[in-house]
Amino acid sequence: NKELIRKRANDSCEKCGWNKYYDILQAHHINRNRNDNSLGNLLLLCPTCHQVEHYLEQTGIYINMSK
Repeated sequence: NKELIRKRANDSCEKCGWNKYYDILQAHHINRNRNDNSLGNLLLLCPTCHQVEHYLEQTGIYINMSK
């Protein structure tokens, strides 16, 4: 699926447009369900935008952090 979102995103982060190194772009699950790999549930994000998404939602490594 990364190849499909890569094509949709034109090898760029779908949040900020960053495209310097495709290899470090990451597939992000919108609904946080890693088993749901449908194209509509995935975004191609740069590492910074991916971390921000999880920080804002308090998910991933940010679970149980106080604000």
